[in-house]
This record gives sequence, structure tokens and C-alpha cells, in this order.
Amino acid sequence: MKRNKKRLASILLTMVMAMTLFFAAPMTVFAAPPAISNLTLFIVEADNVTIEFDLDIQANIFNVILPSAAPVPNETDIITGSVLNTVWAVNNPDVAAATGLINMASGLTPNTNYVWYMVAEDSANPGDITSVMSVPFRTLNDSASLISVAGQAITAVGIGNIASPMTASITVPNSTTSIDTPDIVAAQWALFEMNDDSAFTNAVAPFPLIVGVNHVYIGVLSEDGLTNLYYDITVIRQDVATTPTPTTPGTGSSANNVPQTNDINNTLGWTVVLAFVILGIFGLVAWRRRQSSQG
Repeated sequence: MKRNKKRLASILLTMVMAMTLFFAAPMTVFAAPPAISNLTLFIVEADNVTIEFDLDIQANIFNVILPSAAPVPNETDIITGSVLNTVWAVNNPDVAAATGLINMASGLTPNTNYVWYMVAEDSANPGDITSVMSVPFRTLNDSASLISVAGQAITAVGIGNIASPMTASITVPNSTTSIDTPDIVAAQWALFEMNDDSAFTNAVAPFPLIVGVNHVYIGVLSEDGLTNLYYDITVIRQDVATTPTPTTPGTGSSANNVPQTNDINNTLGWTVVLAFVILGIFGLVAWRRRQSSQG
């Protein structure tokens, strides 16, 4: 009985010492990596884009923009700057935790599809990184070009304002009696409007065409709203086609009915010969009469 009590006391003492050593030793805390949330587009223009996001702890932010067709990069490549096909890349060190953080990229190509990739690394514990976050976007189109009207390509020249619009001319068949909105092709995503006055104030659709010369005034506004061009398109509608009346052989002014030079010369030659024959006959008759009177 005494031996069991000693053994139990020894076990309890050992447990107490182990617990004392455990709590006395410094504890290692494994921190969670930073968290990026609510990564969204804030402003998109023709050559720049601004994004917004939330960050839960202070961190280093690594950003890269790639064409949408490029492979998705991994965290290490983004942090080390070894991503292929990079269009734009920026690192933001020691960004404080906050909501509604803003980041902007510039120098992009208008009307192009991209993807913005982002990774965060804990400033206090390098190596603690988030997974790759991303947001796709397309830059706006800054073109206000007029591509075609009534299926015909437009090559316009000029300044392009209301006082001096860009000009071009096309010809359409008589069967084209009007030009409607679907007959006009402008730059992708651009807005346009047809007018029947040079002040570009009286919008019409469809635009009726008379036979002969028509002036269709078209204003085009680019998708980004920063480029506005005005066009004065001369549309010539052809008259009704007429079928030539066939000429009767031997009449009219056909080339086949025009006397040829050789025919004229032959006719004159025979006329001269006939005249000489007639004169010869008259001369012979006169000579025989003279002989008869002398006899």
C-alpha cells in the first residue's frame, strides 16, 4: 500500500514538472496570411483602370496585369517579378489594413481585355502569402471612326467638328430608298446619330434618299465619351436604269449602218464609168447623124 502511494506521488510530481516546463516555455504562434477581399473594378477608361479592395492586416501588395489570354501566374512568380507577358506591374510595400483601398494602372491599350492579378504578403511574417486574387476587365474604346454606310466602306477626310465635318462620298443603286440605323457601322461600342441638317441637330432614322445627291450628317461618340467626330456623307442614289432600244438593220446610227469609205469610193468609181459610157453613146449617135447629112 505504501509502495503504491509512493508511485502515485512520483507520477503526480512528474506531471506537475512537465506542466510547469510547458507553460514556462515560449509559445510559437502561427499567424494567418493576409486576406484580400472585395477586389472590384472602381474606374475603367481607355488607357487606365482603378481597382478597389479590402485588406485585413498590414501587408506587401504585389500587382501584375496580363492580357486575358495569358496563362494564370502563381504567387511566387508574381512576388519575384518573373511573370511572362507582363503589361504592367507594381509592388506596394507595407500597406496598412483598411477597407476601400485604391490602386491604379495606366499605359494600357484601348479596347483590350486584361486580367489584374494581386498577391499579399504579411509584412511582419514574410512568406505568409495569400493565394492569387484576380479581376478581369476590358479597357474602353476611344475611337469615333465611321466604318461603313449602306455596306460601303467610308474613307473620310477632314477635321471632324461641326463647322468642318469629315467628308466622304458613296453611290447606291436606285433600289436603295433610305438609310437606317442598321446600315451604319461605327467603331466598336461607339454611339452614333443620323441628322438631315448640317448643324447636326435634327436626328432622323431612317434617312429617306432622293434620286441624285443626298447629304447624310452623322455624329459619332466614342465609348469612353472623350472623342466626338462629325461626318458629312454624300450619298448619290442612282436614277432608274434604262434599257437601250435595239436599232433596225439599215437604220439608226449604229456603227454597222454607217457607210464605209471603201463603199463610197466604189460607188463613185462606177458612177464615173457610167458617165463615160453615156457620153460615148451620145458622141457615137451625133457622129452617125453628121455622116448621114453629108451623104
